[in-house]
Amino acid sequence: MGIFGKILDAGNIVLARQLGLVPRRLPILYLMLTDTCNLNCPMCGACGYGPGSGTSLKTADWKKVIDSAVRLDTMILSLTGGEVFLRDDIFELADYASARDLAVHIITNGTLLDEAKTRELALSNIAAISVSLESPKAEVHDAIRGEGTHEKVISGIKLLTKYAPGINLNIN
Repeated sequence: MGIFGKILDAGNIVLARQLGLVPRRLPILYLMLTDTCNLNCPMCGACGYGPGSGTSLKTADWKKVIDSAVRLDTMILSLTGGEVFLRDDIFELADYASARDLAVHIITNGTLLDEAKTRELALSNIAAISVSLESPKAEVHDAIRGEGTHEKVISGIKLLTKYAPGINLNIN
C-alpha cells in the first residue's frame, strides 16, 4: 500500500472515531490483554489500575475480538498489558491470531522471559517482540523499573536471541 492508501486509512479511522462509527479498516490493533503487572513503573498507564482489577476478558472473548480484527482487515496485532506473560493463555491467543494471518507483536517488560518461555516463543508464529529497557546502565533502569530488573531483562534478551532468533526483537 502506498502513502496515499495509508493516508486514507488514517483518515477513515479518525473520521469513524469522531462519528462514533466502526472504521472500514484497522491496519494495526493494540490489545491490552491484562491490567496486571509484576512491576510498578511510574510512567506506565497500567500502574494507575493498581495490582490488577481482575476484570480482563476471558480467552474465548479475546478470540472474538481477534475475529473482529480480521473482519476489519487488521494486519498487525500488538498484544500488551500490564505484562502479557502473566496470562496463561498468551501463546494460545498469539497462535489463534497468527492462524488468522495476523502478524503478532508482543510488548513485554522482559523480566519474565525465561528459557521455557523463549523456547515456546521460538515454536510460535510470533513476528516480533518488543522488550522495555530504560538504559544500558543497570542503576538507571533499576531506578525506574525496580531493583534487579535490568539483569532479568538482559537475561531475557539473551535468551530470545539464543532460542528465538527468527522473531524480530525490538528494544524500547
